Amino acid sequence: LKENGFNGNLPDEVNSLRSLAYINLERNRFEGQIPSLAGLSFLRELIISKNFFSAFPADWGTLVGLVNVEASDNLFEGQIPDSFTDLYNLDQLFLHNNLFDGTIPENIGSMARLSVFTARNNARRSSPGLRGPVPTSIARLYELNEFDVSDNRLTGTIPPEVANLEFLTKFIVHQNNLSGSVPELMCREKDSLDEESIDIQVDCGVICPEGCCTDYTC
Repeated sequence: LKENGFNGNLPDEVNSLRSLAYINLERNRFEGQIPSLAGLSFLRELIISKNFFSAFPADWGTLVGLVNVEASDNLFEGQIPDSFTDLYNLDQLFLHNNLFDGTIPENIGSMARLSVFTARNNARRSSPGLRGPVPTSIARLYELNEFDVSDNRLTGTIPPEVANLEFLTKFIVHQNNLSGSVPELMCREKDSLDEESIDIQVDCGVICPEGCCTDYTC
């Protein structure tokens, strides 16, 4: 159903499609709150980017079969729902270009299979963007590959435990109000042709060891 110009609210009847495993509504004009999808126990992928949705359903955390949620470029606002942390099978979560203005869920580390988390550029329009610290619990995301929360209003320091994430290739936190320094153990060099260093992007308010960060000219 992507790229069809559909508009209005997503009908409640979607919840009766019990065998549905894949929903792609990208590039339409749907708006308002997403209705309950609790009846879709087989749902694995939900792609709703580039619409005008503004709220997730209260029973969002029941969709534990989800592995991919693409909800970027909408009008979601307020706190990122804590119920996301109940989605323990989730592999990729895209929340960038919305209007979130709360904190990153402290218990994000419970999403043990998460490999990609993007929530960049939520400081736009009337939204101040995400605030508060980078949760220390991200150190429990042992499969994390990409973490991008740039263009927000985050404060505090980079948790040193992040250096233990062996699969991390992108750590993008510039255009925030972070301080402190990049943990030196994150600045690993290529030991072989198959191994990549981490793409780390921070502001000048964060001290970065020489040669460690991308485009760091402070």
